Amino acid sequence: DDGSYWNLHRSTVLLRPSPTPSTSSSSSDLIVSGCTASTIYALRGFANSTVSRCADTVVVAGPTRGVLRVVDCDRCTVVAAARRIVMTNCLETTVLCYTPRPPVWVGDNRSCKFGPHNVAYEGLREQLEEAGLMEGGSYGPNMWNAAVDIDRNFGQHGAPGSPKGEEDIVPFSTITVPPPEFNVRPLPVAPTAEYRLTLSPSPRNALSSPSGRPPNDENTHSNGRNNGSPASSSSAAPGPANIYTHILAGLPYKLPPDYHASVHARLSRVASIRSKIAASGLSGADLARLEHEIDVGFKGWLVGRGEVQTITDLMHS
Repeated sequence: DDGSYWNLHRSTVLLRPSPTPSTSSSSSDLIVSGCTASTIYALRGFANSTVSRCADTVVVAGPTRGVLRVVDCDRCTVVAAARRIVMTNCLETTVLCYTPRPPVWVGDNRSCKFGPHNVAYEGLREQLEEAGLMEGGSYGPNMWNAAVDIDRNFGQHGAPGSPKGEEDIVPFSTITVPPPEFNVRPLPVAPTAEYRLTLSPSPRNALSSPSGRPPNDENTHSNGRNNGSPASSSSAAPGPANIYTHILAGLPYKLPPDYHASVHARLSRVASIRSKIAASGLSGADLARLEHEIDVGFKGWLVGRGEVQTITDLMHS
């Protein structure tokens, strides 16, 4: 539970949020190094974070007060909010993030992608406040899609030994996660009843500009408990669609409209299928047969994605 994870293989780790975020809880560093085919949920605040020499690994980290470094990683996914993000020599790695400064690419990064932050859990907003990444529910523009490639732009602005300031480096057109491939991510942390009551989904939606970038005339944004999720009751029967609806409602940072619309479309499709099944008039035996087929298909999907071990680990954590 010290935030250091070394050389894990086919493992799942869950570091739960602290009950009461404090300065001391964000004074240690997160280090994930040499891990393969693993999933790490480190839901605490950290001073600085490093994910290095990992492959086929998912890291979901709590807020980082300083710098998040992703180094020498292959086919990894990192979810985090950090004041600064630096990616170095990575392959097919995706970073889903909130950061008030343009992410920096250094070295040879290939087929890497950036996307907006996509997780929510009880206590996250308090952690973000403690890390200085949110103040009173307000925050600066999310620069996830304005990364700069230091090596590519360095030659355009100055010779080695006389680097220009960050403001002189022209952002390059980063490879971003396409909206149809984006989704919010459920976490293996059960919310309390009190937290669920704060999630009041509503059709209203105050989002960032259609381009996904913050409007030029706005320096700050404010986001309450509502993030424009589909209308439904937070007390409705539990289920996959409700889980995703609650995540949308709890996201601390607003999604760009096209990303929000993509998630909303998925939820609408699920709701439509459930309505059709409910109205089908299937007998109890037919419903049981349908449920069995869906169960078999879902287990096959889990095996195909390599998620069986993750779920098994979480059940025993």
